[in-house]
Amino acid sequence: MPIKTTAASAAAALTMAMSSSAGAALTFDTDSGWAFGLTGYVPVFAIASQTDSKDSVDADGTVTRGADDNFAISTGFNPVTLQFNIQAPTTANGIDVSGHFQVNNHIGGGGTDELNGGFDNPASDGNGIESRVAKLMVSGSFGTFDIGKGFGIFGTPAIGDEGSAMGVGDFGGIAGGSATGGRIGTGYFYANFNPRVIYIAPDLNGLQFKVGIFNPTVPTGGDYNAGTPRVEAGLTYSTDMFAVWTSGGYQNVEAVGGELEDYTQSGVDAGGSFSIGGFDIRGNYSITTNTGGAVWGIAPEVDADGEAADDEYHQWYVEPTYTLGSATFGVSYGEGELDVSDATTRELTMGFVHYDVTEQFTLIGELQHSNVDGDDTSDANYDAFIVGSQFTF
Repeated sequence: MPIKTTAASAAAALTMAMSSSAGAALTFDTDSGWAFGLTGYVPVFAIASQTDSKDSVDADGTVTRGADDNFAISTGFNPVTLQFNIQAPTTANGIDVSGHFQVNNHIGGGGTDELNGGFDNPASDGNGIESRVAKLMVSGSFGTFDIGKGFGIFGTPAIGDEGSAMGVGDFGGIAGGSATGGRIGTGYFYANFNPRVIYIAPDLNGLQFKVGIFNPTVPTGGDYNAGTPRVEAGLTYSTDMFAVWTSGGYQNVEAVGGELEDYTQSGVDAGGSFSIGGFDIRGNYSITTNTGGAVWGIAPEVDADGEAADDEYHQWYVEPTYTLGSATFGVSYGEGELDVSDATTRELTMGFVHYDVTEQFTLIGELQHSNVDGDDTSDANYDAFIVGSQFTF
């Protein structure tokens, strides 16, 4: 995940933070021309929340709810991360090759999907350790091939918001030890980390195009299969004052069970950011079909004939921030709505402040209000007060 960025660089910052060794804090070169770099960050938060939970349901269906107090010390949207970058000497034909590998740690030792706001939790086995990135990059005048496990294309620029990218964001009201949900489902579709091959075209005066094929993701526990790769693409244009972007993805899913039918997953988004002086504003809007609005591979709702309901998930967020000296103040509001017969809307409001004590050490405060309409059984309605810090190197 990125640290603070300007509006012009925010659209690409997320990918660059995970793939570039140029900004590594710890670097050294060998006599033969090899370059080695080490980067990382350590975020830790204390999260106090009050969850509006379901207590009972009367015979007529009336739900009685109560308040539960919760407290946890956890990572935020980012887990603790250590990244190694290795740059090979440039060969005679002008091709640069580099390798990038991440080790991530969830300080609470992992948790369940329920403790992670209902989203995929790679550390749910309880050991708290994972590797989100393991890839190589081959670059030349032709552009760059990004090969291996890493971030996707669809949804990536939207994740660069200031509030959740360096904070906590949605966590379902009960914090576990694992990375939280950020604005997944209440502002953007998560790019996630998958095996893939991405082609990145050369930058053309701020215009950047990407396209890639991805390991297909199908619902776990269902009778589905995917015999063709997922395809994703994205286009970004950035200047010193603003950036705009759009991205999308498409995947076929085959049904192998007799009571199910084949279906497709798809999505498209658009967003942008603008900066002037210390003021910055950014936002994003996305529509996905048969995805649940979170990540690839969530099973869609099906009808009695086993056909996917073609449920659309609409979500958006807007976030203005203002930087004054070493402090950045911001507010962020976003929604996600599942367009089915029992429509459910998820809202997340955040207010936050980031204060740079040093260039490497940032104090973070965050206030949250989360609300779910149309879901009387969910414990996702909560208020939270969060304080924490991040050490970046």
